[in-house]
Amino acid sequence: MWFITKVSSPTEFYNKSGHAIKVPEVNWVYTKQSNGITVSGSQPLVKDPMQAISALYQADIPGFKTKPLAREFGKTLPHGNWRYLEIR
Repeated sequence: MWFITKVSSPTEFYNKSGHAIKVPEVNWVYTKQSNGITVSGSQPLVKDPMQAISALYQADIPGFKTKPLAREFGKTLPHGNWRYLEIR
C-alpha cells in the first residue's frame, strides 16, 4: 500500500482532510531485520507493516494500491510538498 507523508516529517501522514497527523500506534525503527538481512537507514522504517496499515486505516489515513493513485491524492493536498511511503 502507498501512503502520503510530510517531506519534513516522514512519520506524519496526510489524512483525507489534507492535514498531516502523527499516528502514535505506528511503530518506527532505524534498524530492521528481515529474512536474515539487516536494513538500516537515516530515515525511520516501519517496524511491523501489517500493524502499521491497520493503525493507519483506523486513523482515517487513506492508503492506495498503486503509486499513481497516491499521486492523484497528493495533488489535492494544499501543501505542494509530500512524499510517498510504500508499506508492504
